[in-house]
Amino acid sequence: FCGGDVVLPTDPPQLDGEEVSIKGKMAALAQGLQLGAKAQIDQQLGAAGTFMLDPAKALKDQAGATLDAMRAAAASLVGGGPESDFANSPTLARLTETLSIGSGLMSRWAAESQDPQVKKVSEALDRCLWFAKRLPRPLLKEDGSRRAAELESDFADFLKDVVSVGVAKLKETGLLILPAGWLRQMISRDTSVEADDSGHCVLLVLSEDPAKAGSFFLSVVNTGEGLQYHPVRASSDSPNPGLPLRQVPLILSDVQISRLNSSGFWYMLYRQLLYPNSNNGPKQVYGTLLPFINQRPLCANFSKEPKDWVLQQSVPLGGDSSCAICMQHAIHFSLIASGMKPNDAAWSAVRIRQAFVTSIKEALDTQGTSPPSIGELALVRVAVAALARSAADYARDVTEDRKNDFENLRKLIEETSAKAEQLALMDGSARSSQPPPCPAVGSASNTQFDRFERLLRKDVDNLKGLSDPPRILIPALISQMPIALKDPFDASACVRLCAHLCTLLANQQDQITHSAASRFALITHMMTRLVPMPLPIHHPNKKKMCFWEQEMKYETKVDLMRNFYLVTRNFAAVSFMLEANRETDAARVCVAGALAAVMDALLRKPLGKLDGSAQISLHYSGEAPGTGTA
Repeated sequence: FCGGDVVLPTDPPQLDGEEVSIKGKMAALAQGLQLGAKAQIDQQLGAAGTFMLDPAKALKDQAGATLDAMRAAAASLVGGGPESDFANSPTLARLTETLSIGSGLMSRWAAESQDPQVKKVSEALDRCLWFAKRLPRPLLKEDGSRRAAELESDFADFLKDVVSVGVAKLKETGLLILPAGWLRQMISRDTSVEADDSGHCVLLVLSEDPAKAGSFFLSVVNTGEGLQYHPVRASSDSPNPGLPLRQVPLILSDVQISRLNSSGFWYMLYRQLLYPNSNNGPKQVYGTLLPFINQRPLCANFSKEPKDWVLQQSVPLGGDSSCAICMQHAIHFSLIASGMKPNDAAWSAVRIRQAFVTSIKEALDTQGTSPPSIGELALVRVAVAALARSAADYARDVTEDRKNDFENLRKLIEETSAKAEQLALMDGSARSSQPPPCPAVGSASNTQFDRFERLLRKDVDNLKGLSDPPRILIPALISQMPIALKDPFDASACVRLCAHLCTLLANQQDQITHSAASRFALITHMMTRLVPMPLPIHHPNKKKMCFWEQEMKYETKVDLMRNFYLVTRNFAAVSFMLEANRETDAARVCVAGALAAVMDALLRKPLGKLDGSAQISLHYSGEAPGTGTA
C-alpha cells in the first residue's frame, strides 16, 4: 500500500537472562508450545487486521500483554515447534500477512460504506484469509515420515473445505477469492527465517457470469512470474510509449460448476504449493490446469471478457514479494465483478490507502503508548506520499467529481504529516532517516560565486564520449501493395514491391516492432489473396484460362523468378522466428505450396525461339527434343 516493500527496523523482545543464548531460549519455548503454537500464530496474524480496525484498542491490548505471551509469539514465528509451520514457506507467510492487513482495511471501509459490493468483497477477502490460514504449509528438510503423513491428512481436509465451503457456496455468495501459486525449494529449519523458497503467489477470483446462468468466470490476478502468459500490448503514454503492458486479470469464461467441483483440479493446483519441486511454476498452471477448467486453449479466452473488466498494467519494477499489489488488483476486479461501476471501483486504490493512513493517524493519536521509532516515522511519510500519489492518479484518469472526498483526503494528509513531524521534533535524540531539507535561497547574491556549476577546474567534456546520432528510419509502406493483378507484368511489379518491403523490414528490425510478424503477414497476404494460382498441367482449358499462360517477355519472367526467390528466402527465415501455432502452421503450408506451384508454372513456360534460353524450360517440362527416351 506504500508503493513497494518497506523494511523497518524493529526491536527484539526483551528476554531476561542474557547469559542464555537466544537460540536456547527459543528452543525451550518451542517445546512448551507444541499444542498451542498454531493458535499463537493465528493470534499474531490477526493482530495486523485488528490494528487496522481499531488501532487504539490493539495498542492497549499489546501494552497489557504478558512477557510469556511475547515469548510465545516470538517462538512461534521462528518455527520452533513442530506445529508452527507458518515459517515453512516465507512466500505463503508474506501472502497471509498481506491478506490479514487487507482484510482489516476492507472491514474498515465496509463499516463506513453503504455499497453492498464493498461488503461483499470484504466478506470474500475474509474467506480468502481463512483459506490462507487453513492451507497446510510444506515440509521442512528435517521433517520425517510422521510429519509427511500429517501433511497428507491436512491436505485432504483442506481440499474438502475448498469444495464444500468455498465452491459449494459460490452460488449463494456470488464471489470467491482463493490463494494459489507455486514453490520450488524446501527450506531448512535453521534458515527458515531468511531462506528463499523460490515461490510466487497469485489470487484466483471466482465470480458468476451475469450474462449466462450457471456459468462462472475464473480470473487469475498475477503481478509477477507468469505474466508472460497474459495478453500484452504496448503503452501509448509518455515517457515510455513502447513499454509492454500486461492484462490483469486473465479471465477464463464459461467455467461450469462441475469443473469447479472437481477435487482433482484443486489437488493439482495446490500441490504446487505443498510439495515444492523445481518443475513447479507457471508452465504447469497456465499451460495445463487453466485450459482444463473450461476445456479450451488459453489463447481462446483472450478478448472474451466483458467490457471494462480488465486493466493494462506494467510489471512492477521492484517486484511484488508481499503480494500487496496483487491483492489491490484483486479487490478492484472483485468490485467490478460484483456489479460496481469501473470508475467507482477504481476509487478502491485510494480508499484502501486512505483507511491505512487513517489507522496510522489514530495510532499516533493514542495516548499512553511508546513514541514511534525512526523506521515507523519513515513508514508514515511513505504511506502519506502513496495516498497523495494514488489520489492524483485517480483525478488524472477519472473525470468523476469527488470534491468532498478529495477535501477529506487533503485534511487527512495534512493532519497525519503534521502529527508525524511533531512526534519527530519531540524526540530530540531521534535521528531522521531522511536527508536534511535543502535550505531555500535567500537572495540572488548567494548564487554569485566563482565556478558556479563548474566545481572542477579541469575540462571534463572529453569524458562524455561520442554522441549517438538519431537513426534514420525508412518507412515500409505496406499500403502500396496493389488490390488486384490483371497480367504477369502487374504480378512482376507486385512481387518486386513485396521483396523490397521485406528488405526494409528486415534491415530495420531493431527500430520496427514486430518486423518478423509483419513480413510473415505481408507474404501470406500476397500469395493467398493477390497472386493467382496456376491451373493443373493437364487441365483442358489451361492455355486459355490460366493466368500464367498469358503473353510475357523474357525479362518479365526472369524478374518474376528472381523476386519470387527473394520472397521465398524471406518467408523461410521469418517462419522460424515466430512461435508455432495452428494459424502460423496453416499459413506456412499454404504459402510454401503456392510459391512452389507458381515457380513451377513459370519454369515450364518456354519463351521466344527454341534457343539456349528456352532449353531449361523444355528440359524441365519434358518437351526437349532428342534421340533418347525419358
